[in-house]
Amino acid sequence: MPKVTANNCEMYYEVDDYTDPWVTEKETVWLQHGVGRSTKFWYHWVPALARHYRVVRRDMRGHGQSADPGPNHTWSIDELITDMRAFMDALGLQQVHYVGESIGGILGVAFAVRWPERLKSLTICNSPTAIRAPAETEEPHDLQFSHRDSRAGRKSPVRAAWQRSARPRHRRIEGMGARTDRAKGHQREKSHPH
Repeated sequence: MPKVTANNCEMYYEVDDYTDPWVTEKETVWLQHGVGRSTKFWYHWVPALARHYRVVRRDMRGHGQSADPGPNHTWSIDELITDMRAFMDALGLQQVHYVGESIGGILGVAFAVRWPERLKSLTICNSPTAIRAPAETEEPHDLQFSHRDSRAGRKSPVRAAWQRSARPRHRRIEGMGARTDRAKGHQREKSHPH
């Protein structure tokens, strides 16, 4: 059972690599689970990927076989993405193709904002595309991502896109419901004549 200590946390991980042994420059795919899951979540993906890539699966802090930070731990996006960078450093991974599910996807976006040079690609699934504000406010939630692109001092384009997407996008098109109801009624009449 491989474990590594990174960012003061003992993390469990698995590496599946069925690439040809003579291939020396292997690309790595990192599959990261979401909340309440573990490395086992991605198990069925390993056969399809591990023949062509080194596949890394890691139990996030407090999940699976990784260390439990305790009941009074204060969770933060910053800590979790720092865990990711420290994990990559501990394994000697300079760049990865990152696939994140649920919170793993949100962490992938935050990681890409902070350290874009560490990712060859970013795939997110089952993750929100926007964090909506509660109904009583108009302001989007701030996920405490980096507010600036550290390389150029500009606002982060990812954060700006998230803020734009948090605004209401859908408007009711007048009459649309009535047309749909009439069309359904017409189909009903054809199917079931009186």
